[in-house]
This record gives sequence, C-alpha cells and structure tokens, in this order.
Amino acid sequence: MPSYKLTYFETRGQAEPARLLFAAGGLQYDDVRLTREQWKELKPKTLMGNLPILEVDGAAICQSKAIARLIAKEVGMAGKTPLEQARADMIADTVDELSAPCLSFYILPDKNKAVGSTMLKYGKQEFGDVISP
Repeated sequence: MPSYKLTYFETRGQAEPARLLFAAGGLQYDDVRLTREQWKELKPKTLMGNLPILEVDGAAICQSKAIARLIAKEVGMAGKTPLEQARADMIADTVDELSAPCLSFYILPDKNKAVGSTMLKYGKQEFGDVISP
C-alpha cells in the first residue's frame, strides 16, 4: 500500500476534501499542517508555489482537485463507468463552487473589513463550524 503525506495550512480549506476522502476510504495518511512561517520556508521548494501538496511514496502532486480525484480513485469513489465518473466530477465541481463565496470572507480589502466581519458572523450562524478562520 502506498504511503500518503498531505501538506496544508492549519485550517480545513482546500485540503479538506482530500481529508474527507481519506477518512471515507479508511486510508492512513500523514496530515502535515503548516504555520505561515513554515510555509514561507517551504514555498520556494514546491512544484507550483501553492498548497495543498500530496506526496504518494515520495512523489508530489499539487492542486486540490487533482489530489481529490486521485484519492477518490484509490478508495473506489471515482466511479466505475463514465457516467459515474461524471457524477463524481459533478460533486467535486459543486464543492468547489460552494467554497468560492466562503473564500471571499478572508480576502476582503481593509476598507471592507466591517462588511467582512458581518458576513463571517452571518456565515457562522448559517453554516456553523463549516466556516472557521
């Protein structure tokens, strides 16, 4: 069985679909969570300058969708037929579309911080722990 090492920040974010797939498939993996300071040191050494990164037996890949699709194939959740595979892609794309508005809570310009705080408060009321800074 391959060894897996998932590297991301100390938050759910873009690595959470991979973590959920690992859990659903019962696969063991190393969950490495970086501080901002650790990321500054690691960034220049990465494939594309971003996270998450998944290492499979030492070979690294990045991009959250590529990682999720690989794990889904490994755990038998990627679909057996072309239609099932398209449905799995549909779910992955929907998760991506739903997460985009959540990201806007964190990347608002300074002049909109008050608006961002209100949106975050509303988001937590509506979605609970799904949204966590």
